[in-house]
Amino acid sequence: MKKLKEGSAKPLKIKGTVTIEVVMRQTEYADAAEVVPGIERIDAYIVRYPARDTIEAYKVIEALAYVVLGVENIKARLSG
Repeated sequence: MKKLKEGSAKPLKIKGTVTIEVVMRQTEYADAAEVVPGIERIDAYIVRYPARDTIEAYKVIEALAYVVLGVENIKARLSG
């Protein structure tokens, strides 16, 4: 915290690829997520994505959040 307050802290930079694994709460989320190009289905609940960098990894995580919202929206509409 001292370096942050002094302004001498530098942002963490990860060079190279970043592989993310996301554990979904429901299998339906993983079902929908695996249609995203580059997403690999690991098991019923887990999907993996090998991102080029942290920025791409963040964007994929954000996209997966939208996938979950879409699934929930569809389920709500179908249940009436």
